[in-house]
Amino acid sequence: MPLTPSSTFIPSTNVTWDFADHVVLITGAAHGQGAAHAKAFAEAGADVAICDIAGEMEYIDYQLGTLQELEEVAQAVRDVGQRCVSTVCDVRKPQQVRSFVDQTMSEFGRIDIAISNAGVGSTARFVDMPVEQWSGTIDTDLSGSFYVCKYAAIPMIAAKFGRIIVTGSIASFGGLNHCSAYTASKHGVLGLVRGFAPELAPHGVTINLVCPTAVDTSMNVPLGDGDQSSVDWNAQATRIIGSWNLLYDGMIHAREIVEAAMWLASRDASGVSGTALKVDGGCTCK
Repeated sequence: MPLTPSSTFIPSTNVTWDFADHVVLITGAAHGQGAAHAKAFAEAGADVAICDIAGEMEYIDYQLGTLQELEEVAQAVRDVGQRCVSTVCDVRKPQQVRSFVDQTMSEFGRIDIAISNAGVGSTARFVDMPVEQWSGTIDTDLSGSFYVCKYAAIPMIAAKFGRIIVTGSIASFGGLNHCSAYTASKHGVLGLVRGFAPELAPHGVTINLVCPTAVDTSMNVPLGDGDQSSVDWNAQATRIIGSWNLLYDGMIHAREIVEAAMWLASRDASGVSGTALKVDGGCTCK
């Protein structure tokens, strides 16, 4: 069952982007936010390299991306006339991330933009949380982002240009109940971005964090806190998120995060690095 975005979302009618002759690498792109990034950058003229774990993870209680979905995203990129590399990659494994970057370089010869989007959300009281659930979340969201940034930055430094964008969260700034591993990982990626920015700046490479409130993707299915096969969970999740936000009455639309990422990836944001761009409906200012 798809999530329903906020009824207050107003689609943009006049914002256009031109990423012709750019290569964009995106992790966690089989569905959800990563797929939205891949399709939007392709529509804006970019060639795209995408990956996903394309399988299940223990202790994750929602549907992760599948190989079929990954190939459907790749085909959507090709359907608008752009080239696409797609592969299975578990970002918890640095050798697989490096191989994905190498494959992208072999195919395209460059990486202009890297979006470290792969991530998981897990819920449990921290006193009851299995250590495997903790490590799985930290290894994916924090260490996985480190590996993507590390290996994607190498060709960018050589080229003296690059844009790295990491998916953060409102959990990068405060605690979320029963989400201690996720909160720790998203605080961590904020530190990662701030730590990497000074090292990348002399090479013309920027790195930034995009921090959404809950987006209408499958990761937020468990927010319903009940039987996810029931029609009631979506309404319940919408009420929960709506109570957080000032500007939305439910889930934020994935396209709003795409627009933020596209601005950070553009040459118009050449003076922006080491920052966290909140697209959070105003919830973190309360």
